[in-house]
Amino acid sequence: MFKKSSQPSGFPGARSGPASGPANVQRDWEHRDFTQSIQLGVTQLTAFLNEFDSTTRGKLAQLNGKLAQIERRMNLVEAILQSVDQEG
Repeated sequence: MFKKSSQPSGFPGARSGPASGPANVQRDWEHRDFTQSIQLGVTQLTAFLNEFDSTTRGKLAQLNGKLAQIERRMNLVEAILQSVDQEG
């Protein structure tokens, strides 16, 4: 059904048999180095995003508390103004 290809798959360092020759070893090391740098980048990005999430949630919680306090003050001011209007 499927033909077995004698060509290596589409990424550097892939081969169908055991490593032979310095060129294959060099390609394998380059592939491992590339993979490691990608993993490091993903790890650093994940750490940054987690820190950003934590910081942002904290700041939003502070803003939410300040907004709730302002809303309570506005309700108090509105109640005072309504009582003054009713007296006058």
